[in-house]
Amino acid sequence: MANTSILSPADQALYTRETHFFNYSHPDLAEFVKEYTPAEGASEREIVEALYTAVRDHWRYNAYLIHLDEEEWRAGSMMQKKDAHCLDKAAILVSCLRAAKIPARLRLAKVKNHIAVEKLVEFLGNDVLVPHGYAEAWMEGKWLELTPAFNKELCQFLKVPVMEFDPVNGTKFQAYNLENDQFMEYLEEYGHYDELPIEFILKVFYETYPNVRPFVDQYKGQSKTLNVLELEKN
Repeated sequence: MANTSILSPADQALYTRETHFFNYSHPDLAEFVKEYTPAEGASEREIVEALYTAVRDHWRYNAYLIHLDEEEWRAGSMMQKKDAHCLDKAAILVSCLRAAKIPARLRLAKVKNHIAVEKLVEFLGNDVLVPHGYAEAWMEGKWLELTPAFNKELCQFLKVPVMEFDPVNGTKFQAYNLENDQFMEYLEEYGHYDELPIEFILKVFYETYPNVRPFVDQYKGQSKTLNVLELEKN
């Protein structure tokens, strides 16, 4: 029987390679990794924790962003932005980890928001969020789930526990808030990916939110990324 606590050389290469979307040689991304990676001699665990925390808190979570240009899905293209949604932050984290020579991959899931913001539900048409993206890092002989989506300040605002790095259990969306009300529920796991599956992401998104497609078509060609909240202000 194969030893599942050891990553094969083929998988080691697969999950540390640079790809079109996980483009970690981008100068801004490379500089970010250099800034937040601990000093030489740090353990694998310390590196994963440092990069996870940096990605979690460097970008504000914004569920109202819609990328209209494929280039905007590339990790390097996200580095100068202040806001990002879960897929953005997962792609950045995967790229950062790979740049640090730590095997990493993307995971996608369907989740239900039980304390959904009214505007978001109205815009999307329901309280299911798809596809939700998070990362996995190969650390200490196992795949560790890492969800950098909600920055610390947002967690405090929503009154949910901050998703602190957990080297044993990993981090996933909080099932309950601090008042013990149900918060996030995982409905379906779509699987893991060595590259961001753009066609699958868009397919699931538009199948789940058909009312969003006309809105996107209206602005395609005028903008690379839409912030729906900013449009409402205007």
